This record gives sequence, C-alpha cells and structure tokens, in this order.
Amino acid sequence: MNLSEKIKNTRLEYGITQDELSKRLNLPRYIIANWEQGRSNPSFDDISLLADCFNCTVDYLLDREDFSTVQTIGKTKDMMLSMRIKELRKERNLTQKEIADALKITPQVMSRYERGDHEPDIATLKKLADFFCVSIDYLVGADVRTAAPMGETLTKEENDLLTFFRGMDNVCKEAIMTTAQNFYNLNKNSSAMVR
Repeated sequence: MNLSEKIKNTRLEYGITQDELSKRLNLPRYIIANWEQGRSNPSFDDISLLADCFNCTVDYLLDREDFSTVQTIGKTKDMMLSMRIKELRKERNLTQKEIADALKITPQVMSRYERGDHEPDIATLKKLADFFCVSIDYLVGADVRTAAPMGETLTKEENDLLTFFRGMDNVCKEAIMTTAQNFYNLNKNSSAMVR
C-alpha cells in the first residue's frame, strides 16, 4: 500500500474526516486531500505529526510494519534523527563518506543530516533505516528500543562485510550466503570433532 492510501485508510479507520485531520494538524484541508490523492507527499515532519495523530508509528504509515503502537519520548524528532544517525554511524565505526557512498548521496548531505541542518526525504529515510538495520521510528525517536540487541555493536570487519553485502545484486548475495553457510557448517563440524 502506498503512502497516500495508507493515510486515507488510517484516517477512515479512525473515523476522522479530512476537515478534522486538517484542524488537528493545523493545515489546510486541501493539503490532506492532495496527500490522499497522491498529488503531493507530506514532509517528514508532517508524517511524524500524522503518526502522533493516529497513535501509530512512522514505519506503519510507510508500510514497513503491520502494527501501529507508538511510544514517544521528549526530544524533538528532528534533533533525535540527527543524533541517532550520528550515534549509529559512530557505533559502527563508519565515516560519513562511507555511509554517503552506500546511500548514493554526497558526504556534504550526510553531514547536514547529522547536524540537523537538513532532513532526509522519505526514500532516504527508508535507506538509512535499512542500512543501520533499525526502524524509522527508532531513527526519529518514536521508538525507545535499542538499535543493536543487548547493547552489541558491530566490529569494523562485521560492518565492512555488511556494507559490501548490501552493495551486491541478489545473485551475488545468494552466492555469499551459500558460501558463508558452508564455512559455518565446516567450522561447526570441525569444532565438534576436536572435542
């Protein structure tokens, strides 16, 4: 389901008219109508406001998850986004240029995201969430889960492997997965024989 359909369907599920939604968001009704008809897309800030209004997650509105529960925290989403991007980059020992190259954006744009001078568009926000293996809600501060399980962080080598893997086509990915599984099984079997 695309964003315009998701906005309209969620609004209708809540029994809210376009007029009511426009008043809650402090926007003219025609903007809501344009979003729902796919003539324009809401900004990141507007998507965050919609998520708050519908008591759902940004990921839910962007059709990245099926449930719609949200936990918000006190910091503004813009500040949280820039802080989370920088935090995730540093945890993975990456440079802004490495992330920019992977996302096919300039290092200057990546730097502006981290400073909070510029916000990513929806497509780039999805790429950032996929790249860091987190939800969009985590990136914007609407989800208080940690990014890595049990506080784990990736080593430089692990992150390099992940970056290389993400840059491959599906045929290469399948070959890498088969090879990795074979080495894993070989290692597991040789470890069992030593005991």
